[in-house]
Amino acid sequence: MKTKEIDGFTYQVAVVSPRAGIKLSARVVNIIAPAIDKIPWEGKPTEEQVLQIIKAVMTSESLGDHLDFFVDQFAALTQVISLDGTRSFTLKDQFDAHFTGRQGAVFQWLFYAFQTNLSSFLGGTFDLGSYLAMLKERAAQS
Repeated sequence: MKTKEIDGFTYQVAVVSPRAGIKLSARVVNIIAPAIDKIPWEGKPTEEQVLQIIKAVMTSESLGDHLDFFVDQFAALTQVISLDGTRSFTLKDQFDAHFTGRQGAVFQWLFYAFQTNLSSFLGGTFDLGSYLAMLKERAAQS
């Protein structure tokens, strides 16, 4: 379990089980793969190409559904504690009420939950550019 303070609350995010981690990783690949197919490159992509892939992901019509999936998964793994320690709750039980009017905090938490649970899949021993090149190579082989 990892802990981070965001916007006046402490968030304790648990790590998913290996089986759930595989499903989360597969979902990430399903989001990124169509974007990768739209950007031609050889070898490691340039920074501009990575930005084009990110833009394609962010403008995908299915992004909202994917975000809902990740929010549901990560909220069930998150304990929220007030800074004075007097209140705590599981985020899935009060997600909308907790984050109403706090969109910045939502994305900070979601990014942190991704880091906590998928950093080894997304980063590990290689950087994002190398990872995207690997995905493109695998897609070309299938």
